[in-house]
Amino acid sequence: MALSPRLEQRQQQKLVMTPQLQQAIRLLQMNNLELAAHLNEELQRNPLLDVQEGMGDSAGQARETIARGVDTQISADNPTVAEAVFETGRENLYDEAPADRAARMGADLSLNGAPLDAETPLSRPETLRESLLSQIGMEAHLADDVRLAAAALVDELDGRGYLDAPLFEIADRYGMSVPKLEEALTALQACEPAGIGARDLAECLTLQLKDRGLFDPAFALLLQHLPLVASGKRDVLAKVVEVSDARLARMIATLRDLDPKPGATLSLDPVVQAVPDVFILPGADDGWRVELNTDTLPRVLVNEKYAADLSAKGEEVASFITECTAGANWLIRAMEQRANTILKITSRIVAHQDAFFREGVAALRPLTMQTVADEIGMHESTVSRVANGKFLHCPRGTFELRFFFGQAVGGQGDDAEAHAAKAIQTRISKLIDAEDPAKTLSDDKIAEILKADGMNVARRTVAKYREGMGILSSVQRRRQKSGK
Repeated sequence: MALSPRLEQRQQQKLVMTPQLQQAIRLLQMNNLELAAHLNEELQRNPLLDVQEGMGDSAGQARETIARGVDTQISADNPTVAEAVFETGRENLYDEAPADRAARMGADLSLNGAPLDAETPLSRPETLRESLLSQIGMEAHLADDVRLAAAALVDELDGRGYLDAPLFEIADRYGMSVPKLEEALTALQACEPAGIGARDLAECLTLQLKDRGLFDPAFALLLQHLPLVASGKRDVLAKVVEVSDARLARMIATLRDLDPKPGATLSLDPVVQAVPDVFILPGADDGWRVELNTDTLPRVLVNEKYAADLSAKGEEVASFITECTAGANWLIRAMEQRANTILKITSRIVAHQDAFFREGVAALRPLTMQTVADEIGMHESTVSRVANGKFLHCPRGTFELRFFFGQAVGGQGDDAEAHAAKAIQTRISKLIDAEDPAKTLSDDKIAEILKADGMNVARRTVAKYREGMGILSSVQRRRQKSGK
């Protein structure tokens, strides 16, 4: 059959990530402090933008509107999503030159307490999180759910680039399966820098050795005896690893050439204070009031008078002004959508976790991101983006939004009551803290006590949570407390 060029029509559906959609996603991921810095950058680029740091009386009105809506809508009798009305829009405020306005507005904005002005450098090095998400995004063979799981793992990395939290705990928080997270972890550990996503030092060094093509059975044995490497007992190591002294010396030199903290070369994220994005306050009818933190939420406006003055100066300038006006309006709409989305998700968290706000961690209920996503009609990835890095402040303290997510544990049968993993972990920790040093509680005994308390948890689950919290076994605790 001869091959020849030809034209054909084909209909297909695909998602195109326009610059506007990318900007909306970025805004959704930012907390209020990061948003202030981003708006300062936009202010330098777009001469029609004005940012009003203090929102004055209008902010108070917006808070009251939100308060009334949430007071009535997330009370015990009517737990529906609160809708907020915002006053961000167009106003004719200034007719000053853009350079003067940029200098004035730059001096008003601040990040981490430091003023941002025209002299402030806006660029910054790529963070570890950005680098990893970019690498994961370029892996075309990964399924969408694996990408989402890998992004969740990136958010769990500590400053060294290690994954401290057990996979089962992360699975509980995000409503994902452990096998899916294991697949995502494999993808994450294939990223640069080598060694990222390790659970401990041995795994970190193993990943780097594999990346260099040096890992073999001898190195595997050596990594099982890292304390001996640290103590310098080479005679013992040579016997254990079964290599010559010269080979052992080269192997140890190779280990010392590896990076035990691969994530430290890039900051995981810009260091910011845990400034609340949302406040949860007692409301009417024994409900709760949800308010955005408008003190750190700038108000974006379009200077239409200045746009009209510039448009009159010629067709080329008018075209530029039209482009700037469209960009400014899109930014305003994206900020409105961001605010509404944060309020919707927070309102659903409050509706589900009412007992936590009244009684504490022991009363935390099972809640997955998929549940909230279904209730507000959004994708689970949207909930994940909002939950990460956003904080709420309530009478019990300041918590990251993702703290409130976790799958059900301990429910069996139609009448069995399920509990959040964090609530069970808290109960286990309290039981162990209060135990008799001479009669430490076994995992079986703890499971019996939990069952009597209405938490139907298996012994292996108790052991899994105990080990995940770094708590020793009953025998080891008894020896430790007796000083033996």
